[in-house]
Amino acid sequence: MRIGARPRPSRNRVSAASRLLGAGAGVALDRLLGEPPVAHPVAAYGRLMAAAEERLWHDSRWWGTAFTAGGIGFGAATGAGLSRGTAGMTAETTGLLAALAVS
Repeated sequence: MRIGARPRPSRNRVSAASRLLGAGAGVALDRLLGEPPVAHPVAAYGRLMAAAEERLWHDSRWWGTAFTAGGIGFGAATGAGLSRGTAGMTAETTGLLAALAVS
């Protein structure tokens, strides 16, 4: 890009209205359908981390720090992957896919 040139707007930006609509649809689906019958993603993450802690626990500050960093890294990587996988989709499509995934 040359000096003084304006950057082109990204096509993957999601508007605030789309995010609000997606969040509202998620809340409405949660009220209507309740918790997923199989496994809630956050509960599954908690079980995964509890199992990892049970196997990897050491009475050490270094191990605790490594375990925490690994858990945060895993959660962040999963979120980034899901975000990339849904980039360019409308909030409605993303909400529909999420509802289908847990039903």
